[in-house]
Amino acid sequence: RGRPPPSEGAPRRRARARLSTLVGMGLRTARALLQMRRAIPRAAGANLARAAFAASLGPSARRCMSSGAKLEGCRPVTMEEAKQMPHDVSHLSNEALYILAESGHREACCERLVRHVMTVDGIEWLAARERVREIDRMDRQNVWLATAPYKLGIFAGASAAIASVPLVFHLPTVEFVNRAFITTDVPEPEDLQTCWEVGAWAWNWMEPPLGVASFVILAMQLVRAQMQNMELKPYTDWARHRRAKQLVAQLPQYKEDILEEFSLSNSMSPVPRPRTAAAH
Repeated sequence: RGRPPPSEGAPRRRARARLSTLVGMGLRTARALLQMRRAIPRAAGANLARAAFAASLGPSARRCMSSGAKLEGCRPVTMEEAKQMPHDVSHLSNEALYILAESGHREACCERLVRHVMTVDGIEWLAARERVREIDRMDRQNVWLATAPYKLGIFAGASAAIASVPLVFHLPTVEFVNRAFITTDVPEPEDLQTCWEVGAWAWNWMEPPLGVASFVILAMQLVRAQMQNMELKPYTDWARHRRAKQLVAQLPQYKEDILEEFSLSNSMSPVPRPRTAAAH
């Protein structure tokens, strides 16, 4: 008589079950982290990653990884199973390939597009790879324009770094800047005999711009770090999605999401990657 009705007790039981599951997962995670913390100081070099990984595993898995222990509770891999292990994305099944491509793996996205081209165009695998190479060239034809802001930033940063040295320590350059822009008093010749004395004179007008530039770079690095914490890349994401939409518009016969993932996984580097499923 004192029990709650089934409609009220079932949600409570499910909530208690979920809570107990979450508590158990939290305890297992905390135990694994504690074991990792104890194992890491004792590891060095290549054993560091192995010890951290082994600490997060169960006892039976650690026994399998240990070199001197008996293989109790471990299932040995047969020679037939080892020979059946895939060595390339072209050896994967459609299901495994789809899962890997959805995670953004470049070669998996290429191989998935190859198989999609086979079904849409009715061609063999080798011909479909040639078609994907053409699609890859179409996707990369405007990379030089999309990466122009990055190239401009690289050029401006390198130029400023190189020019700052003679602007502070090179006497003819400092005298030219003083005559053209600063017009301050020139010290006596005996006070400009070394580059350090030249730098002490030029620092009177070079300190404000260099100091402000250093603070601006520091502030921008802080902004960039916080944007990375929120996974924000405004220009890069915009450029990648714009390129993907252009590719989808040029090839309406293919499935939109497969083409889009293929384009999004493509590099923004002006030089294509040496090994992709579309290129090897």
